[in-house]
Amino acid sequence: MKGSVKWPRSGKPPLAQATLGLRPEHLQLQADAPWRGQVLLVEPTGADTFVVVQTTAGSVTVRVATQTPVRVGESIGLAVSAAHANWFDTASGQRLA
Repeated sequence: MKGSVKWPRSGKPPLAQATLGLRPEHLQLQADAPWRGQVLLVEPTGADTFVVVQTTAGSVTVRVATQTPVRVGESIGLAVSAAHANWFDTASGQRLA
């Protein structure tokens, strides 16, 4: 996901282009979440199921429990675990936070 983020260094927060990196296990399907998308693929793999969701920021993959009720074509909300968010400078690829 791309966006702008302020990154404070030396007391001056410059504006940088940043990319948010998230692992599939650090996203959750949440019916009332404001970040929404449409389910493109539901892939059961045994112990887990991977759900690919198309959002306005691009497609994301979410790892859920095997028995999670979700269907292709369904509109679903996504919640992010902020504690596991990784920000990268888009130009250099360097991790910011």
